[in-house]
Amino acid sequence: MNGLLKRTLASTEYGDLYTPPEATELIAPYIHGRVWECAAGEGHITVILERHGLEVVETDIAWGVDFFDTEVPADADCIVTNPPYKLKDAFLERCFEIGLPFALLLPLTALGGVKRTGMYSRYGLEVLIPDKRINFIYEGAGKACWFHSAWFCHDVLPEKLMFAELAA
Repeated sequence: MNGLLKRTLASTEYGDLYTPPEATELIAPYIHGRVWECAAGEGHITVILERHGLEVVETDIAWGVDFFDTEVPADADCIVTNPPYKLKDAFLERCFEIGLPFALLLPLTALGGVKRTGMYSRYGLEVLIPDKRINFIYEGAGKACWFHSAWFCHDVLPEKLMFAELAA
């Protein structure tokens, strides 16, 4: 495993799952403009987006920049992130309120829920579903993740529901 993929984490709760390159490769072709990666962690998403020629502004709560209390970076055109899953509703709500196109990597079960379905009905939703489970990066990660994830988007994808082949 190269340095980009190496993680040492104290916890493996849903908030501590980091994005492998192949997950970002799925969404990168649909992203345009200047990206705000607002839960950047170690920058795994940024590395891939920059390889696709995109400019990325990173922030993270661990660096003292709280997504919920921070102004959107100047000239940001979209938001792309893998937010802590325990905050998925709050991230979705804030993204919809900001009004920029966004792509959030979330568990597929985030399709359900009264609050979320209300937001999706009001604002719309696009979903990019990989054909396999994404194996997130964390200490002790095995070969298979225990849940399926997808990119939950608004004003990013050309269709409401898309499927993609996840590179092995």
